[in-house]
Amino acid sequence: MEAVIDGVIRQIAADHPAIAGHFPGNPLVPGVLIVEEVVETVLAAYGPAKLIAVRAVKFLAPLRPGEPFQVSLSAAGEVAIG
Repeated sequence: MEAVIDGVIRQIAADHPAIAGHFPGNPLVPGVLIVEEVVETVLAAYGPAKLIAVRAVKFLAPLRPGEPFQVSLSAAGEVAIG
């Protein structure tokens, strides 16, 4: 099965509890929150599922709180959804 998500816009609020301690005076969204938003996007698109592993993640630029970002992904091969 192939899974494709293209162009879903997400955003992490500036008042999220994890933001306060992630570089006071120069806040950045922690990578784990970005990954969590990607997982939420997959769940919204494909329904209940369980994340087993994330083998690699690459962040192309820092993300500031409140800044929108786009989720696009494709997965093929051993993809089990549902």
